Amino acid sequence: MANPFEKRATEYLREDEAGFLSLVSPEPLKTYLGSDNRPGQLYDMLVRIIGTPGSGKTTMAALIEARMVDAVLAEPDKEEHREIIAALSSCGIVEKGHHAIAAVRLPLEGEYRDFWELPYDDALKTKLVLALIQARALLGLFRNLARRRTGRRVDFVPRSDAAAALDEIGGPNTDEIIARARAVERAVYQVGASLVAPSHTEISQDAVRPFRPFDVIEGIRVSDADGTTMVMKPLVILDDAHNLAPRQFSLVFRDLARREIRFARWIMMRLDNLTPAAALGESEDLGPELKPGRDYIDIYLQRPEDRGKARAAFRTVAKSMADRYLRRHAVFQRRRYQGFEALLSQEPDKLAEQTVQRIAGKLDRVQEKLRVPRDRRKILERDVEAYASSSQSQDVGPEVRLAMLGILMHRYAKRVPQQSLFEADASPEPRQPLGVDAGVAEAARLHLHHHEKRAIHYGLTTVSDASSENAELFLHLAAALVDRMEARIINGDAPQLSARQQDRILSERAKRIIDRWNFPFVREVRGLIAAMANECLEESLKANAPLDAGANAIGILQSEFDLIPSEHKELAQVLHYAVAYSAISLRREYKQGGGDKRWCLIELGGPAILSAGLTLRRGGFLERKTVDLLRYTGG
Repeated sequence: MANPFEKRATEYLREDEAGFLSLVSPEPLKTYLGSDNRPGQLYDMLVRIIGTPGSGKTTMAALIEARMVDAVLAEPDKEEHREIIAALSSCGIVEKGHHAIAAVRLPLEGEYRDFWELPYDDALKTKLVLALIQARALLGLFRNLARRRTGRRVDFVPRSDAAAALDEIGGPNTDEIIARARAVERAVYQVGASLVAPSHTEISQDAVRPFRPFDVIEGIRVSDADGTTMVMKPLVILDDAHNLAPRQFSLVFRDLARREIRFARWIMMRLDNLTPAAALGESEDLGPELKPGRDYIDIYLQRPEDRGKARAAFRTVAKSMADRYLRRHAVFQRRRYQGFEALLSQEPDKLAEQTVQRIAGKLDRVQEKLRVPRDRRKILERDVEAYASSSQSQDVGPEVRLAMLGILMHRYAKRVPQQSLFEADASPEPRQPLGVDAGVAEAARLHLHHHEKRAIHYGLTTVSDASSENAELFLHLAAALVDRMEARIINGDAPQLSARQQDRILSERAKRIIDRWNFPFVREVRGLIAAMANECLEESLKANAPLDAGANAIGILQSEFDLIPSEHKELAQVLHYAVAYSAISLRREYKQGGGDKRWCLIELGGPAILSAGLTLRRGGFLERKTVDLLRYTGG
């Protein structure tokens, strides 16, 4: 049986709408485009939606297309449709159960970039592409709205003050507008598809005459056979805009940012289409006349400025996705397994009693070596037991408590004057109090993972957090778990995976993901994350666990990091692609401790953390310099 987790939702879109709607999670619509994100401006200004490959841009665009919204509203009582309608309502696509925004998705595939290779000046090449985009947007909207219901009439509603421009798009009659759009599409397509490009004087007038329906049309009136009439605002979504040539993109972007345009416009693009400086956090220069917030809005699907909220939101997305995909898997469907999370055991990995006794014996030798007084050990043991009894975590078994005690004894030895430990029956107070908290417990689990092979990465929350807020990466990780579950069912066993099984499967899949990376500067990116992971692991496994749960990031002073795009251009490109493909993430202007120091944290992505066995908790980092980044990348 093919594992549905190995395919993205948009791949099912090519097969059938019903299959797509049964799989797609509407949560990203609420998370990124919902009422908290100024839905009014989403349809009045140019919107740029930016994310890493696989972060769900195309899925969101496909879900809000007019044909999909019509399909959902035609059967509003279906369970999966109710969730989708609620999400569509949260971002203004649906209002009071009716279609309010009519959207069409145009994938900007290679043929659009081909126009940039034609032997014409930039203005003519841009004019041809914009004419093709606008013609296809009109044809796509008309086709999507008219196709589903017999007797439906679709009319474009022009602005009352655009008489001259109205004549250029075919006049007030919708049939004439559609005929003009078809003529423009055919004429422009013939220019791009010619084996030998015609001279600019030989280009058909249908292609070069003014054709700007985005400036003229402000609504679409839809009249059904039952007498129902709706007026919708049109929206064009330009998907995969990163396929355009950089200069071509800039010119198209500037044109679409004009405020007099009545069509709503969204541009979906990958993070790697930004300049290296912009991807690393500097302001982007799209032209002196364009200002973010005034002329356009940027929405990032990975939001470093609010990491906690973004991670929590993606957990909801991941759970919804996993449950929907599981219901698509025939093996699980036949046995009525509905919830993915229930198949991932949350019970902590337990070490054998013999192993626990060995750890206890090793701890006695540590106490003797460090000369920790018996009375002080009893105090530390009491503090550990008090923490374990009050902790909400169930992962505080005997091996964890022993590992915590070992860390505390090493901390104690570092915090008291050494000569005091040689005095008879002395139990001096440390210079700083020894806190016993969740950080010490997490450090203990990390040490046990590397010293005793005890599982540390398991459960749906872990899979979600390791996905770097990327839907495709989540599906890749979850697919490996589902493969193992399916094998257990076929062998007659229960599908639930233990913590140890999950940990091993996730680690192996993460290494496979890294091995299969294929993007510019991938060799340097692998060197970067390998070096970072090794140094983070070395620091995390120190006996006194100075960073509690450990490190999964390095920090460069923000003032030093800001110089990288201008002084180390190749390093900037390496970091750019590492961010764009979720190998790392950046947190700028991070302030820790006293003083005015501000850091740029370079955090390892989920696959690197899983494969190296590091903590997924954020905040622990090593202080480094740009020269270290150059060393990591071979620069």
